[in-house]
Amino acid sequence: MQLKLKNDDIKLISTDAVLSVITNYLMEKDEPILYVPSFECAEFVDENDKRFGQIWESDNLYGYLKQASIIEKYLELHIMNTIDQGKTLIVEGVHMAPTFIFKMLTHYGT
Repeated sequence: MQLKLKNDDIKLISTDAVLSVITNYLMEKDEPILYVPSFECAEFVDENDKRFGQIWESDNLYGYLKQASIIEKYLELHIMNTIDQGKTLIVEGVHMAPTFIFKMLTHYGT
C-alpha cells in the first residue's frame, strides 16, 4: 500500500506491499516461504536457519525471521532509493525484525 500524502516529500509503504511486489517476480517454487503467512513459516526452517540467534526456541520465530530477511532485502533497496530522492519514507509492517530496524537506523539515521 502506498498512500499519497499532502507533502510530496513523504512516502508511506507497507511491508505487505513489498511482499506483494516480490511475489509478482519470484516464483513460489523458488521462494515458497513468501507464499505463506508469517505465522506458518515453521515448515521452511532447517538447522542452517537457526543461525539467526540462540534466543528463539520456536521454529515459527525462525521461520518469521527467514521470511522477513528476504523481504528486508527488497525493502532496503526501496529505502535507499527514497533517500536518494531526498524524500522521507514511513514504513509499517510486521516484516521488519528488530535487527533490521537497528541496522537501518545505524546506516541512515531517523
